[in-house]
Amino acid sequence: MRRKISITQKHFIYFLLLYFLSILLVGSYSYYIAKNSILERTFNQLTSVRVEKTHNIEVFFKDRKREIVLTANTKEIRNMLDLINNKNKLNISLAYLKAILNSSEYFSRILLINNSDKCLLIDKSKINEYLIFNLNKQFLDSNHVDSLRIRIQNTKKVCVQDYIPLNDSNLVFYIGAPIYDTFEQVMRGIIIFELPILQINKIMNTDNDKNGLGKTGEAYIVGNDFLLRTSSRFKENSIKSVTVKTTATINAFSNKVGVSLMKDYRNIEVLSSYSPLNISGLKWAILAEMDREEALQQIYDLRNSIVILCIIVSIFIFGLVYLGSMKLTTPIILLKDAATKISEGKYNVRVNLKSNDEMGELITSFNNMAEQLSLQSEQIVKDKLLRISSVIDAQEQERQRLSRDLHDGLGQMLLAVKIKLEQLKNYDIEKLKINMSDALELLKNSISEIRTISNDLTPTVLANFGLEDSIKKLCRDCLGTANITFDLKCEGLATVKLNAKKQIYIFRIIQEIINNITKHSAASSVQISIFTLNDMIEFNISDNGKGFDLNYTNKGNGLNNIMERCELMNGICNIESNENHGTSFRITIPTI
Repeated sequence: MRRKISITQKHFIYFLLLYFLSILLVGSYSYYIAKNSILERTFNQLTSVRVEKTHNIEVFFKDRKREIVLTANTKEIRNMLDLINNKNKLNISLAYLKAILNSSEYFSRILLINNSDKCLLIDKSKINEYLIFNLNKQFLDSNHVDSLRIRIQNTKKVCVQDYIPLNDSNLVFYIGAPIYDTFEQVMRGIIIFELPILQINKIMNTDNDKNGLGKTGEAYIVGNDFLLRTSSRFKENSIKSVTVKTTATINAFSNKVGVSLMKDYRNIEVLSSYSPLNISGLKWAILAEMDREEALQQIYDLRNSIVILCIIVSIFIFGLVYLGSMKLTTPIILLKDAATKISEGKYNVRVNLKSNDEMGELITSFNNMAEQLSLQSEQIVKDKLLRISSVIDAQEQERQRLSRDLHDGLGQMLLAVKIKLEQLKNYDIEKLKINMSDALELLKNSISEIRTISNDLTPTVLANFGLEDSIKKLCRDCLGTANITFDLKCEGLATVKLNAKKQIYIFRIIQEIINNITKHSAASSVQISIFTLNDMIEFNISDNGKGFDLNYTNKGNGLNNIMERCELMNGICNIESNENHGTSFRITIPTI
């Protein structure tokens, strides 16, 4: 058995549950799900930037290696190695190197070294000048170049020299390739291109918001000495001067690829995506990072939104309290409205509201009371209909009796008088004939009137030929006599089996309507249609007469008789009438 909960208890429980569930569910779920989603999206964005920059850097070095190899294998470069000591002939061949420098934005100086360490140097900034010297004596960064030369000689491959500082604090790096003879069997010398770091910085540039890293994001390269190889977004002159020994760089130099939340070289917590760079001769790592504060700014905005939402939810909860009060008063209003309808005689009203409290018990009691009143009302209506039916049946029986008496008694006697009077016509007395003729005419009229009365009381054609023929004869006799044209359509009525009582009721209804048309409507035409549909018979009778106002017309015995007979047969009668626009009856009666 369920424990009954009072309305006050329900109201208090609903308030607590809705409030705590709303705050806990909306706040916690929204915050943590959104936080994880934004962190994941930021890491994916950083990884995307890192992958793009990695591809661009690696392609840059591949292109430079391909260019220096193609240059080293040209006939002109081989010839220059032989002409380093011959300045006159060398001036003619330098046009090729000048053309290379002028056509490329990536090379600032070109250095040719023959096997005797004799060097030829041409600078893009001084395109019309060149310098010939011994490598170990005159070149500003001869130690680095010599180191690169040795590596090329040992590996017989293209090599890259990491960043080196010049005397003017500028940073450059070199890429060199061996120069072979025509058959690529003997190395005849080395060609070295000097590359400014400007191009690397240009590829790694993150100074605008279009790169997808926002205001604090940056992508940069770190060497294996944990010094920056590209410019920092936050520190000037950072190349080869700012140390970046973080968890991300250590993992990258361990050939690991991934993302992490850590502190960067500024000691600020950032979201970092890292990986090593695949560049032959260089051990570099690339990182793409964004400040955690900026990455989670949307989360903080969401947190503020959740606070505002909580306030709104609290207001909403108070609204629910108001609705709860309405919930308490709604059953009372429903009961009041239902009681009003019952007082108007509408006993079929019910209050469809379930509640496991005192109000629910009251509603149940009210519905039981309404059910009892409805049953009693139906019984009263049945008793009333039974009484009306008894009265009408008694009237019909009395009419049948009167019809038999008139037909069998008075009718036979008057017929005998007629026969005797006809016999007097054979007499020669002229005056007697005249009187007899008048008497015979009167007797004929009396007999015709008696027959009319007899047919009105109990139409013999209904008993002899059925309902359809009776209706047709009624239309011919009444409407034809009144000079009213009629259009009668009768479909399926002859095939419907009706008991004698229903046939008489239907005949009397149509008889009453036709009598009203002939007496009151001043109509010139009448349309009558009768048809059957499933278990129903529908009668449609309309005229073009003067009509009447249903709202202000006092219903006489005729209309009341029509309504009562329809009600006795569980039928429906609809009347439509407008002044000067005729009247129409639509009657539907069940056959069962």
